[in-house]
Amino acid sequence: MSVPSCSACGAVVTQDTRALQCDVCVNDEAWKCASCLNLSNELYDQLLLGSELKWMCNKCEPRISAPEQYDTKLDQITSMLEMLISKTDSIEEKINEKADKSDLESLEVRVQTLEADNNVTKQKVSDIKEALETLSEENKSRTDTVKDYVEKAVEVKTQESREEIDDRERRKTSVIVHGLPESTSDDKDIRSAGDAELLTNMLEELDCKDVQVMKSIRLGKYTNGMQDTTNTGSSSTEPKPRPVKLVLSSENEKNKLLKLSKNLKTIEDGVWRKVFLHQDLTVKERETRKALVLELKRRVALGEQDLAIINGKIVRKTQKH
Repeated sequence: MSVPSCSACGAVVTQDTRALQCDVCVNDEAWKCASCLNLSNELYDQLLLGSELKWMCNKCEPRISAPEQYDTKLDQITSMLEMLISKTDSIEEKINEKADKSDLESLEVRVQTLEADNNVTKQKVSDIKEALETLSEENKSRTDTVKDYVEKAVEVKTQESREEIDDRERRKTSVIVHGLPESTSDDKDIRSAGDAELLTNMLEELDCKDVQVMKSIRLGKYTNGMQDTTNTGSSSTEPKPRPVKLVLSSENEKNKLLKLSKNLKTIEDGVWRKVFLHQDLTVKERETRKALVLELKRRVALGEQDLAIINGKIVRKTQKH
């Protein structure tokens, strides 16, 4: 199995790769890494947050044009009127030279009719021009209103994005450990010592002795050796260990630990089989992840295969031939 790769440099797109997929075609070949797109970290994070900002590949990027045709149509009408007046003057000259009196009177009536029609046409042109000017002013007012709305929306979204980016920055060296056995002692120091010993053993099993744990803490309230299982749907009376948050010394160490943590399931010692680790996610990331997991399960139930969640999107893994 393989994962998507950058269409520019060929770099493999993994969970930790800063890359974007086209939001229009959502094609497996429509990936580009942030380096090839020359994206700053801040702009990349804003695009990734699902905001109104979108990235499209070269094939999908729309070409929008809105030519101005009002002036051209007015010029065409004016030109036609000038031609009509010129023809009218020419008819009058020929009548004065060749026509008899009765014919002349008849032609004069026709000319007067043409002049009247010409005046009506001029009035219509004037009305059209006035209507176009009014429409132009209305469009300008609407454009200003939309511009103000967009600017305010961008300002609010930017503030939310900054707060989200700051939260991610605070969590970038942390991981969450689930399923790690927890002492049922009422003595906090004894429980902490037990956690420290288990974490040390886990790092040794994963060949991560060089990973430095700056801080570890159990998440959730501890009550009489039992974790609060309200609304969990579990009827078991056995203690359920609370998750452990580990703060490591660097982001590289965090990535190393997460990468090797999948090996816990292969260790013969059964104590590690129920233990799994994942990145410390922000509230917004957890909500997004939860929705993606539900969508992934729905699509798998409908028969789709080889699906994976990568960089906040559900993509299809491709077979190597």
